[in-house]
Amino acid sequence: MTNEIKQPTAAADGAAQPAGDGWRGRLASLDGTFGFLKNLSLFSLIAVIAAAFFQFNQWSIEKSLERAKTDHELALKAFETSMDQLSRAQNLQEILFFTYQGAAGAPQERSAYFMARGKEAFDDYSKARRDLRIEIDELVNKSQLYIDWASDLNADKSLKSQRYAFDPISSNRLDANNFNCAAPASVPDYSSFQTLTTESFGDLQVDWRSAKHQLVIFYHCFNKLHGMLFAARLWASGQLPANPSSLPSETEAGKLGDKVQPILDNQVQRLNGLSMLMMTRVEQIRRLNELPSFFDFYFRSRDRILPEEAEAGAKP
Repeated sequence: MTNEIKQPTAAADGAAQPAGDGWRGRLASLDGTFGFLKNLSLFSLIAVIAAAFFQFNQWSIEKSLERAKTDHELALKAFETSMDQLSRAQNLQEILFFTYQGAAGAPQERSAYFMARGKEAFDDYSKARRDLRIEIDELVNKSQLYIDWASDLNADKSLKSQRYAFDPISSNRLDANNFNCAAPASVPDYSSFQTLTTESFGDLQVDWRSAKHQLVIFYHCFNKLHGMLFAARLWASGQLPANPSSLPSETEAGKLGDKVQPILDNQVQRLNGLSMLMMTRVEQIRRLNELPSFFDFYFRSRDRILPEEAEAGAKP
């Protein structure tokens, strides 16, 4: 009986041969995963890509608007906190000074009244100044982070940008450059946002469009006034070494007023100007992150800004 040896067919041979682990094997495995693409028409393929694009774009815009809401809330909070702390400290400083001035020209029989009002002003002022002294660094840093940087219209957002460079402004640098809080030049032109520019005080550059710079200068001059008002603080505290119930001298009060009044007047302008600057910056943040139009939503041009707005917001 003749034994017939069956030869393996090519099909059987191919089926038994493993695909292998090389690039041909990986390519073959992808053929099964994305095999559905072979059954799509050109129109269907375009529709799939477009749907994926718009889905991602919608997710991206929603995240951007969520971040924009947070930016606006942080800027508004920084503005409200700064104005609350600064205005309270300044107003109490003025009350202390004017109480001292009023007591200097009052009849002796009213000494008890003025001493009571002076002590009340002194206690409130001392607490407000202490609170401001504790929180001033935080206020300065938040004004730069949440207001100046958040409203910056400069397109260069990299860490190499000039806005991330070390900012040398400080009270010590202002003193080193003989910054005069009573001089008209120490107060910027608050006519409009466009009139705020950069000015030189010695080798120190002050950017009047920066909330941080204006806040540092306000606090610097506030401390100058605090030192000049030593006689008024000593009288209001009731710790005069001679007669605690005596009223201040009109001559001394007049001399003090000549030095203090110009700085107080400038402080009022500084506070009002800083308030307007911060409100303008907060509005810029809102405008930068407002809801996009239909076309801006889909074509990712929601950050478009009018040329004059970009010029106004750019730092000189």
